[in-house]
Amino acid sequence: MTTPSVETTVACKNCGNRFQGRYCNACGEKVYTERDRHVKHILEEVFQSVTNFEGTLFATLRTLLSAPGKISADYVNGVRKRYFKPLSFFLLLVVVYLLFPRFQGLNMRLQTYASDQYRYTWASIPLIKAKLQKQKIGFAELAQRYDEKSADVAQSGLLLFVPLSVLLLALLFWTSRRLVFDHFILATELCSFLVLSEFLLLPLLSFLVEKIAPVYLYLFSDDYWIWDLFHGVFVLFVTVAFRRFYNQAYWVSFLKAFAFFVGFVMFVRYVSALVIFYVTMSLV
Repeated sequence: MTTPSVETTVACKNCGNRFQGRYCNACGEKVYTERDRHVKHILEEVFQSVTNFEGTLFATLRTLLSAPGKISADYVNGVRKRYFKPLSFFLLLVVVYLLFPRFQGLNMRLQTYASDQYRYTWASIPLIKAKLQKQKIGFAELAQRYDEKSADVAQSGLLLFVPLSVLLLALLFWTSRRLVFDHFILATELCSFLVLSEFLLLPLLSFLVEKIAPVYLYLFSDDYWIWDLFHGVFVLFVTVAFRRFYNQAYWVSFLKAFAFFVGFVMFVRYVSALVIFYVTMSLV
């Protein structure tokens, strides 16, 4: 098979469109030649794919950590080739978390939902009682069944972070006349940073401390200051992102960033936990 000249009209084998050149102007399918069947060309394509993947991945990570909000601002303004697609990047981080879960994250035991100490009893107690009556078992057995299934469901609960965060951003910046698409892109960046810091970097830190100096592992308990430190870093990240993306004053961006953090804890995490509870109970 010879390489077609630029002037030769060929029929696309994918969509049937007739065109000139090496790529179909209707669907983008390439006109393959004899050279494309050589092993050398296959290896060249693999190398190019890997280097492009690494290049965009590291560029996205570097920009995410050094310039909050820049990825989103660039993306909505049409600068996209240099970065990973925002949603794809977020899903990649979630997949990494699913492969190496260490902290409890969104996974809570049934006892937590049933405790008066938390704010779930209005929804959990009636369902728990109905399940106990229907299956004619005790709470301990139900809790064991629930806890065995909740881990897998809870890990997928991270996917709720982005759409729920979009609602928060739309409320906080309803006067900005931004499209929902814009809020969605920024929400993926904010949630990507949260997953990277709280669900990946912090667990990695605790793993290293456990191996090197286990006596200090208590620093990573739920009520210790290190969590407040990471939450403070998140608020700072959101502040800079809001400033860059929405072009508002720093003090306004800080107040809205703090409101976003409170809303994230009180609304996004709360709703995600309820969804996880209902889904898990349906599987028990």
